[in-house]
Amino acid sequence: MVAPNPPVMNSAISTPKPVHRVAFTLIELLVTMSIIAVIAALLMPALTAVNESMYRTRCINNLRTLTRGVASYTIDHGGYLPYPNWGTSVAGWLYTPPNYNTTADLQTGQIWPYISTPDVYRCVLDKPTPDQLTNRAIKNCSYCMNGAVCGYGALDANASPNTYPISRFPANSVCFWEQDDGNDGFWFNDGSNQPDEGISQRHKGGAIVACFDGHVEWLTWDAYNAEKDLSPGRFWCNPGSANGH
Repeated sequence: MVAPNPPVMNSAISTPKPVHRVAFTLIELLVTMSIIAVIAALLMPALTAVNESMYRTRCINNLRTLTRGVASYTIDHGGYLPYPNWGTSVAGWLYTPPNYNTTADLQTGQIWPYISTPDVYRCVLDKPTPDQLTNRAIKNCSYCMNGAVCGYGALDANASPNTYPISRFPANSVCFWEQDDGNDGFWFNDGSNQPDEGISQRHKGGAIVACFDGHVEWLTWDAYNAEKDLSPGRFWCNPGSANGH
């Protein structure tokens, strides 16, 4: 019997194929980084615009809520407006002395029962420097009421009523605005201002105002500068004065 042929053994030892690692060259990496930088630069204005729009919307909602609180107050008080806190001597829309500069002090204000949330008193862009904050008497609010409500101090603060009725004001006259935050904090000395004491620079190109009829507007800085010089006008609207002052 013929023995079968033994299997042929492959004497060659198989070796794994070399692995080729894929890596960026320095030039490719620089090109990629340049492309990313260009895309980021193109997107940045759009992102900034989105953020500004969001901040502006929040501020509009804040002032709309404040004017609703004022309107509700007038309904419960014979049509008379809350005192604008012209000075720190008597109770007003924002606070009741001697409580006037903390978040908890907002609860002493005349319109608090109609609002009951501190967030609407602050603009998210209102970020004073430490020195500005120190110089502010009012540290809990970004908005001021028009001093025309009490005739810019002409009405007796201790009298009742010590304000005009809301019916004495044209519907589109300005009740609230974002006061100037670019100085040493003087415009935050109480809860109200007069029109020539400035308007906020926090938002790009303008600021937000709220009117006695409850509507809220975006007002450019140029529009504000033109309006504040009108006597009488939407800002200078003291019912007891021929020129609104």
